[in-house]
Amino acid sequence: MAVYGFGSDDKRMFYSISEVSEMLGETIVTIRFWAKEFTVLKPSRNNKGNRLFTKGDLKNLRMIQLLLRDEKLTIEGAKIRLSQKLNETQRRIEVIHKLEEIKKRLLEISNSINS
Repeated sequence: MAVYGFGSDDKRMFYSISEVSEMLGETIVTIRFWAKEFTVLKPSRNNKGNRLFTKGDLKNLRMIQLLLRDEKLTIEGAKIRLSQKLNETQRRIEVIHKLEEIKKRLLEISNSINS
């Protein structure tokens, strides 16, 4: 499963498509496709024309990933769900992120006990 969170200490405003691809565990081609298909994504472009994603874009990409990969919706189904249930989907992503953080901490504790 992809990592849904990013560091809370990260104060950067923009992320390159390769960074976003690595964070989400998706290919650059997939991120580019989603940026064209979903109007909630509004990446900026630098002088070279490269896409630059904000933290808001990352949250929306995580929602799209959840809908397409985890809930197995089609592109059209995900578009409808995003427009109808944006807040509910955001809450689910936040819960998943918090659970992943808890799991990580528990594994660290378990590893320190077993050492």
